Amino acid sequence: MLFLGQASIAWHPSATGNFSVSSAYSIRVGQLDGAVTRVWRLIRPYRGLPKIRLFMWLACRNRLMTNAERVRRHSTLDGNCYFCHDHCEDVDHILRRCPQAVATWQCIIKPSMLQAFMSDDTLT
Repeated sequence: MLFLGQASIAWHPSATGNFSVSSAYSIRVGQLDGAVTRVWRLIRPYRGLPKIRLFMWLACRNRLMTNAERVRRHSTLDGNCYFCHDHCEDVDHILRRCPQAVATWQCIIKPSMLQAFMSDDTLT
């Protein structure tokens, strides 16, 4: 309760004036670009295993520990793909561009939808 003349601190993004993680998160989400928001709208409804949902989020945010990320963090000198040795191992490469990944997706995705999946810019 505030008395006349008493100073108070209020968290303006919250309706009550109290800080909450959800209000801070809503500010952060508002600062994200449209592509990230679009990706999150695709991932959020997923009701499978939480670790799969986390993996999808990390992959779309380019946060998986790839060789390219290891080079950036000075953990290794070689950023090339372990399987094909020709390309820098970033998230897009290990999930869609590596010949090993392409062979896997060809077994899983219908041929009519494979081209759309391979050209989608969600991971880039």
